[in-house]
Amino acid sequence: MISPEVVKNALDFAAFYRFEVGELKPGTDGNHQALCPFHEDSTPSLSVNLQTGLYLCFGCQAKGDVFDFYRAKHGCDFQEALGELARIAGVNGDRPGPSPRLVKIYD
Repeated sequence: MISPEVVKNALDFAAFYRFEVGELKPGTDGNHQALCPFHEDSTPSLSVNLQTGLYLCFGCQAKGDVFDFYRAKHGCDFQEALGELARIAGVNGDRPGPSPRLVKIYD
C-alpha cells in the first residue's frame, strides 16, 4: 500500500495547485492565493501553503491537505485520491519515480 507521506513528499504542490486552480499569487507567510474552486469567488480567497500542501479558504472555510482538496474537487474517497495523487507524483509502491503523466498534466 502506498503511504500518504510518501505521496506528499513526492508531489510538487505548486504544480498541482496551479493545475487545479490556475494562477497562484504570492501572499504572506509563504502562502499563495488563488480563486477558490469550492464557491463563487471573484477575489482570491484560497490560501495555499506550497511547502506543506495545506489550504484554507477564507470565504467558504474549506480547508485541509492535498488529499482533502483532491477529494472535495473531484468527488472521490480517500483511497481514490491517494491512488490518483500517487500516479501524478510518479509514486509506485512506496518509491517515487519519474512520471510521464506529471510532465503531461503540469506542462
